[in-house]
Amino acid sequence: MIRIAIVEQNILQLEAGTFQRLCDTYLIQKGYTNICSLGGKAGTNKTTLGTPDTYFFLNGKYIFVEYTTQMSGLFEKIKGDIKKCLDVSKTGVPLDEISEIIYFHTSSKITPREDRMLKKICKKDGITLTLIGINQLASEICNSYPILAREFLGMDIDTNQIMEINDFIKDYNSNSLAAPLDSDCLFREEEIKEIDKAFDENDIVVLSGSAGSGKTRLALYYASNYQKETASKLYCIRN
Repeated sequence: MIRIAIVEQNILQLEAGTFQRLCDTYLIQKGYTNICSLGGKAGTNKTTLGTPDTYFFLNGKYIFVEYTTQMSGLFEKIKGDIKKCLDVSKTGVPLDEISEIIYFHTSSKITPREDRMLKKICKKDGITLTLIGINQLASEICNSYPILAREFLGMDIDTNQIMEINDFIKDYNSNSLAAPLDSDCLFREEEIKEIDKAFDENDIVVLSGSAGSGKTRLALYYASNYQKETASKLYCIRN
């Protein structure tokens, strides 16, 4: 809990533009794709006016994202921003093409009553409202996305041995002596069949072979496909 509190304190010190970039990266880590940041100036940490601040296009629908570091009058601020997102004249997007509005804030003062009222505004148009306050954001950074603490808050809150697959590939590829891991995995059909058979008989399968034979690339390819087929969570543990 002390670690989460320190993360919260560091988030509170962020400028608005950096807070927005932190939240955008958090959503990308969670699997949101096709990002467009209207409220951020490219190449800087400055914010610009835009409705919504960021949007994603996923599964044929728009997901609008808003951010605020405002502490006072928060309920009215959130309500006003939500209504702007629902104003077709401002966004140019029909309401039936919006699936979700995500709102990030740096407070823990939203009451259950206010939470319910805000969600009802969106629900009547068939849109999900997701409110993410500083408590939830800090908790998930600590428990699931510690790399965000290092990149945005200057904190190392783990040993950096447990990594998301994209971060592992980036780290691995930084070694100029190693073959890149993000190349195509070709002509491995027989090995994949052998791994399938081994997993039918065992809970753990170890790949062995000479250096440079492509063990890591094959393991990542197999694990990535398994993740997609089973909706599992994939982590890479670096020894």
